[in-house]
Amino acid sequence: MPNISEKEIITAIKAKHYSALTFLEESRGASENEWYLGFYYFIQDLKQENTQTTFNEIVSKYGNESSAYCYLGDTASKIYSEILNEHIPTCFYKKSVELDNGNIDAHWGLYNKDHNMNSWFDVLEFHYKKCQYDNVIDIIDNTYITFQNTKDLLAIQWRLIKKIVMDDNVTCKSKILILAHFHLDEIDEGLTLVNSMDKISYDIIQPYAEKGLVDKEKVISNIYPFQVHDFCKNDHKSIYQKHLKENFMTRESIIKFAFQAKEFDDVITHYDEAPENDILFRHSFSARIYYLLAKLKLNDELDEEILQFTHKKSDSLEGENNSLYKVLKFKLKTKELEDRFKSGQSLQDLIDFFDTYIQAKNIIDSPELMTYFQYSTLKEELKAIKDQWNQSYYQNEFEKRKNKKLGLTLLDQDLLGFYNLAIKAEAYDYVIDNIVAHHKKNIPTMASHNILGVCYERKEQLSLAFEQYKCALNLMLSSEEKDHVIIGNYISAGKKLSDINISEEDFVKLKQIFNTAITNQFQWNTFTADGGKHLFKYSYFNMNTLDALTNQYFYLSSREQLNDPIELPMLNKVGEGQLIDSNYRTFSLSHNINSMLMWSHYAEEHQGIMIEYWFGGELPEGVGIEKISYTEELKRNEEQDLFIFNQFLLTKNKGWEYEREVRLFSNNTNKIYFEKFDYPNHDRNKINAEITSITLGCKFPENKKELITNIITKINNDKRKSEQKISLKEAYISEDDKFAIKYREIDI
Repeated sequence: MPNISEKEIITAIKAKHYSALTFLEESRGASENEWYLGFYYFIQDLKQENTQTTFNEIVSKYGNESSAYCYLGDTASKIYSEILNEHIPTCFYKKSVELDNGNIDAHWGLYNKDHNMNSWFDVLEFHYKKCQYDNVIDIIDNTYITFQNTKDLLAIQWRLIKKIVMDDNVTCKSKILILAHFHLDEIDEGLTLVNSMDKISYDIIQPYAEKGLVDKEKVISNIYPFQVHDFCKNDHKSIYQKHLKENFMTRESIIKFAFQAKEFDDVITHYDEAPENDILFRHSFSARIYYLLAKLKLNDELDEEILQFTHKKSDSLEGENNSLYKVLKFKLKTKELEDRFKSGQSLQDLIDFFDTYIQAKNIIDSPELMTYFQYSTLKEELKAIKDQWNQSYYQNEFEKRKNKKLGLTLLDQDLLGFYNLAIKAEAYDYVIDNIVAHHKKNIPTMASHNILGVCYERKEQLSLAFEQYKCALNLMLSSEEKDHVIIGNYISAGKKLSDINISEEDFVKLKQIFNTAITNQFQWNTFTADGGKHLFKYSYFNMNTLDALTNQYFYLSSREQLNDPIELPMLNKVGEGQLIDSNYRTFSLSHNINSMLMWSHYAEEHQGIMIEYWFGGELPEGVGIEKISYTEELKRNEEQDLFIFNQFLLTKNKGWEYEREVRLFSNNTNKIYFEKFDYPNHDRNKINAEITSITLGCKFPENKKELITNIITKINNDKRKSEQKISLKEAYISEDDKFAIKYREIDI
């Protein structure tokens, strides 16, 4: 038998170097080493050999199957000692306990690997009944007891634990008694113990603290410094004071906690007082960032050398340091905006168009900052700057234009635009006085009533606002116009007034008009197809596709038919009782003319087709088209109650960005026909569009090519001579570029 250590055997087993372990087959039973038999069992298991014979040998040696499985659990613990592999020995210990619940060794193994407190209790009870007090003391003193890991123990178990700990023969830590008293509803006894201790783990005192049974300061002073975060959570001042008092953390950490506690003077003091020979601190990037941020908060002059150092290191930053650097960049941008505002510079335009603001907004919307602990505070800071800036701009513009000669009628767009500017400048009385005067000489309009309603609502005169919205609504209905803003204002104001009751019938009618009106806002424009007229549909080639091709229509899918489970999400302001309908259906197109992913995901793994459509731009009423926006899921969740319609229907998570989707949508049909319009003979119930090409996937079945060719030929034969014919193409992998898909035309 070779001279090989147990450690070397385990290393060879894990590396699957079986040739070095052939001796185990012969010596496994005869060897004095008790683990050879178990090692051989796991070698057989790794080699996928039948282990039954070896298992029978283990049963014979240890007397029964429960003991055999316990032995294999012990062996597995030796081989698979890493936390990642704890499930392997756990399975053997569980099997052992299932066969014999009285197997104490298996229970102890199960506790050690699976942290099963019921097994821990069974072991404790066993040794106590055997009067093995040293073992009892060892078990209690060396077990990490917490409120969380003991919650599943029953009252009968807690009563025995209490009895054991209070037994004169058991001299061990009494902290577990604190939990026993709590679970047995003996609160006063538990509090007496808590108050008698100078230091105590938060894991023990947690249930008392959560119920407010212990004074907060008492908890903070008694628990260990590393646990103060669990208790204080967002109370950064208490966390900082605890660490400052205990002197437990590094200077770098103390600076971090001081900054989070908004003790900016302390941040600077801690940084400036750092010894020159503290090499670790002097290399700290985060300490420099907190130092600069504290200087910004206090409006102190920044250390240019430190600032330039952080900029130079920014490209190599990861994790928390990267987030901190983004916070610094953000604060530098907001300071620049604040300085501009105070100096009166650049107030000739809205802040939205300034590069500095756009850069600050992009920083705050980055995924790294959305998880930063002060994200909401930073976002509010930028919003406050924007509101203050834009309000000043509106007021300046209002004062400049107030005395200029404007249009004389309420149909004049310049006049209406001026009144909207006045509303933004909060000149509500001015607008009310002027429009009321206009109404005496001119016929009121839908827009003028709505503007009056907005002014009254801003002045919190809701009844007057509702009356104006109602007048605007009546004019809208009588003229058969559709305006979602007017309907929205009318319904919103009506819901806020207790004496107003909008009937269900009227609400349903207005809801349909509202959705048609808001959908009509999304018409084809220059940017819909990135300046062009063509969009693409990757598709399976099946009966549904054949029908849509042959009969020239777009099929709009319901929420349930979409491949993204959070498409058309269930938002608070969408659906029953809300103006925005939840029953929208969609047809997805793409800007992407050649996408490996699109072919794989939507065209039956390259066995389908890609249809190219030309769009003239005209859409039927109640049908919209718009590019999809892509954003981070954290940002979507943060802003789910803003821009509801777009959030519901026209936004997807960033992971879908490769699709470059353009979406047709409607809430009143599942099928929209299309044809190329021939003015003046055109059908306004259809979309002005036509198919210009169909491309077959590189794995398109040969036996279906004749079918698609016949369909294209039939459609082309029905076209006028002047109309463009549909071309047929195929995707292929080129010999000179094996890592891309190319297209070539096929003669029909």
